[in-house]
Amino acid sequence: MYPFRILVKISFILVTALILSWPANGQGAAMTIEEAIAEALKNNPDIEMARAGVIKAEAAVKKARSLFMPNLTLFSEYSGGDAPSAYLFKTIDQRKLPERINFNDPGEYTNLETGVMARWNLFSGGSRFLGMDMAEMGLDHQEAF
Repeated sequence: MYPFRILVKISFILVTALILSWPANGQGAAMTIEEAIAEALKNNPDIEMARAGVIKAEAAVKKARSLFMPNLTLFSEYSGGDAPSAYLFKTIDQRKLPERINFNDPGEYTNLETGVMARWNLFSGGSRFLGMDMAEMGLDHQEAF
């Protein structure tokens, strides 16, 4: 199947080069075969699609490699309100729950949380290795065209 596809592409390039080398209405100088081939290669949409496919496959390989790296997340949250349940949970988290409190109407609260979270997946059952192999095979396939 691949040799046929290559033959069709080469035929397309040669026919395009031949058409481009033909002078328009007898005016202007004819292009040389080298110029016509260069022009056909420059304007061939199949070649642009192949280049875009290679770029996409390279990005997939980078994404697959990133799954082996640690992940660092920074977060921040500010909240406030007067709902009794939220007030109780937030003040208990802050260890600031007053001793004598009306649980039905505890008042208002404000809360600011910031933090850093680091993750590094040490075992995934081989799924990351499989994803890496698939991405590399996809890149090899795109580079073959």
